[in-house]
Amino acid sequence: MTSEVVMFKPSVRCLAWLFVAVTSVTLAACDNTAPPAANESGRTLQHAQGQTVLPEQPQRVAVMDMAALDTLTLLDFDIAAVPQSGVPYPDFMQGYSEPRYTDAGTLFEPNFEQLSALDADVIIVGGRSREAYAALAELAPTVDLSIDFANVFDSLKRQTQQLGEVFQQQQAASDLISRFEQRVAAVKAQVPEQQTALVVMVVGGRLVAYGPGSRFGFVFDALGFNPATALESQGLHGNPMSPELILNANPDWLFVISRDVAIGESGAKSAKQVLDNQLVAQSEAWQKQQVLYLNSGEVYLAGGMQTYLNVLDDIEQALQQ
Repeated sequence: MTSEVVMFKPSVRCLAWLFVAVTSVTLAACDNTAPPAANESGRTLQHAQGQTVLPEQPQRVAVMDMAALDTLTLLDFDIAAVPQSGVPYPDFMQGYSEPRYTDAGTLFEPNFEQLSALDADVIIVGGRSREAYAALAELAPTVDLSIDFANVFDSLKRQTQQLGEVFQQQQAASDLISRFEQRVAAVKAQVPEQQTALVVMVVGGRLVAYGPGSRFGFVFDALGFNPATALESQGLHGNPMSPELILNANPDWLFVISRDVAIGESGAKSAKQVLDNQLVAQSEAWQKQQVLYLNSGEVYLAGGMQTYLNVLDDIEQALQQ
């Protein structure tokens, strides 16, 4: 019985892999101090949904997170693609609407066709786009740099450092973090001791409130204002609030955001109209003219370094009046 000899013709890809394997073994045998492989080079980034191996010098980076895009307005990093479909960018972020960027879809629904055609080196998601992480990771190395609303101050700094690592611009990121920390310390030093505050947001003409450790808890967690009242929930949607409850809490300071204004809700009342109430008018904050209407488009939609530097400027100006 004769045995059958099966001839195998290796493909180009197989030969390439064989060459790499043989070369690696040979080098290892000759020199035990051979440099590590590319995926062991220290370019692995830990993030909110795991860790991702990054290319050494990414050229085409798509950014799907508003807070990251906000912070990147302060850093001279090259971005290839951003969400442009139906995105109401705040004024200082309007440059992202320009045609020089690839339209990466909406904040919630990436344009997979466009991103695939771009052949992105890295995709950054976070916040509203984080649910698309797994699908986008099939296209390119993807990182989730979502802000942790339980600790916005530290999370902003961490996200900025991570952006520096992605773009290989760690020093620029560190310099921005130092600038931010200095501004926070300078404004915090001006907050009188024992001053209480309440953060409220207008949603569909209704009021909700936020306390420490929440999405809008920055004034408590970073600046040292004391909460005017204990709130049950630290969740994304806040706690129901009313003029009666505002008067009962009686804060020294009232910080106001309007989701309705931020998203351009048609026919919505302004925050000033909603708060124009006889009960609110009796509060300490109202009597002392310490009601501060924050830039809602920036705080609600963006929430990166530039936004909070602007918030710090606004609060400092109010404290000095």
